[in-house]
Amino acid sequence: MKTDVLFIIVILILLTCYLKKDYKNGLFVTILLFVSLTSYLMIVTPGSFPNFSIHRLMLILLLLFWYLRNKRNIYYQKIIKLPFVFLLVLVAAANFISLLFSSDFVFSIKTYFSYIIEIIFFYLIVSTSISNRNDAIRLLYYISFGLSLVALLAFIEKYTGFNPVDSFLFAYVRKEQYANDVMSTYPHRILLGTAMAMAWPITLVLIGYSKVNSFKYFALWFSLMVSISAIYFSSSRGPLLATVIAGMMMFALGSIRIKKKVMIVIVFAIAVLIIKPGVYESLGIKTADTLNQDSFKGQTYQYRFELWDIAYSEIRKSIEQALFGYGPGASEVISIDRNLSYSDEKYVVWSWDNHYAANLFETGFIGFGLTILLYITVLKRLFFIWARIDRANVDIVAGVLTSITVLLFMMTNVKIFAPQLNYLFWSLISIGILLEKNCGKAKNVKFRWK
Repeated sequence: MKTDVLFIIVILILLTCYLKKDYKNGLFVTILLFVSLTSYLMIVTPGSFPNFSIHRLMLILLLLFWYLRNKRNIYYQKIIKLPFVFLLVLVAAANFISLLFSSDFVFSIKTYFSYIIEIIFFYLIVSTSISNRNDAIRLLYYISFGLSLVALLAFIEKYTGFNPVDSFLFAYVRKEQYANDVMSTYPHRILLGTAMAMAWPITLVLIGYSKVNSFKYFALWFSLMVSISAIYFSSSRGPLLATVIAGMMMFALGSIRIKKKVMIVIVFAIAVLIIKPGVYESLGIKTADTLNQDSFKGQTYQYRFELWDIAYSEIRKSIEQALFGYGPGASEVISIDRNLSYSDEKYVVWSWDNHYAANLFETGFIGFGLTILLYITVLKRLFFIWARIDRANVDIVAGVLTSITVLLFMMTNVKIFAPQLNYLFWSLISIGILLEKNCGKAKNVKFRWK
């Protein structure tokens, strides 16, 4: 425990120095740590008090410096005009009402502040702190570097078994069922794969903005290949499929130079399959098992669809639960006995491997509907930015749009309980919105596919 606290103190002192010396550079370093540090590094509090994770403490520190920097002029009008703020507030309000109907109020309020309030503050801080294209590209570099560290640790863990979270955190003990999983600094192998599937499109974009044959150019290519390798090491079908989707999106949305680099990635993947036939066999087995309804992996695939029916069956028990669900985080504390449609066995539902179904269960039709509306609005806004953006920035927006689509797709496969992914998601959205000023006027819009 003392070791964990020491790590936290050192990190916060260093960030304080960065933020005090150069706020914007300190912000970028903080976001690097947001996407890379483990969420298990925390100060555990007694009783019903919320724990202070490193992410929460960093956000408090960042919020303090943001306020001090702008205390004479807290750009209220700028905040109100930010895209998605109104919808974010509506989602927060709907989740608050769900909180009032929660069957476990203490746990729900912890979840509410972790995944609603903190994310809103983070989005406001980042969106009002970055101001130009140079900031956007610098932030992308910091994000890419942070995720590259995660990928490199996954690579090391795969071949040596060393994991810094296992080795250095006193308060953390890996669950027995995760004993052989490659997780790097993330709480689950699927979430690691999700982060890596989000990372490589961003790295691909940065390669396009780097001088050919420079050190940065080769370092980014190395980072991209390690990230893709980490997706395979995560041993999860969802991130592999998300990688394919990301590749198709980058090829469709990117410039000619990005299309060429996507082809290089494809050649690299084919070469790996030829050189290491075991990789091809492993992928073939995963595909066959998924399509076989009687196999374990086939049943876990069906389970993700089954969760929709389970969530709907539970919330329809009363009008209040239909409208507002069982409260934020309820899917983590409520166990449900259920006879699954594809199995004759009775199953205790404790793992919600479908974020959307879990959200429906926790917040009912109102919270779920507003959340889906928020995501659709984000995708629509970023797509129209991509359609109108100048050629110098089209690849950045393509990478941002692809990366956030990966997370939205993966939410059909797993419940997102890694705060790193939420911070990554909203950092990328902030970058995309910032670049909207480089768009042409609406009356002159000509979609790139026409």
